[in-house]
Amino acid sequence: MYLGYTRTDAKKKYQPLTPNLELSARDKFASVISYEFSSRFRACMEAAYTGRQYVNDGTTRPGFPILAAMVRYDIGRFSFVLNGENLFDYRQNKREQIVMAPFTNPTFKQLWAPIDGRVLNLSLKLSL
Repeated sequence: MYLGYTRTDAKKKYQPLTPNLELSARDKFASVISYEFSSRFRACMEAAYTGRQYVNDGTTRPGFPILAAMVRYDIGRFSFVLNGENLFDYRQNKREQIVMAPFTNPTFKQLWAPIDGRVLNLSLKLSL
């Protein structure tokens, strides 16, 4: 088990009008728990929270959670691993438009959160 907290108060002293460092969340929490149920089965869960962040125009964006999980099952020389990332499906492009018109010459907003949704994968490992 792991629990962590990071506090960062980064400032740009050379820019007094917008002194807060972009994309540097002041508060971050992280946790991981892993457990081996038997010699064949194990699981892990990871959760994190990124606090509000400043973007390049000086405004803030909200904090967001991330959840991931993994299970592994071993059968003889085979290992099956099911992994899931961003299980809460938090995406910046669900909160705001990130591609701005005109679409023939688009501009893009600064990315401050994931833009891909849930990701699930299943893998097979063969030990020789």
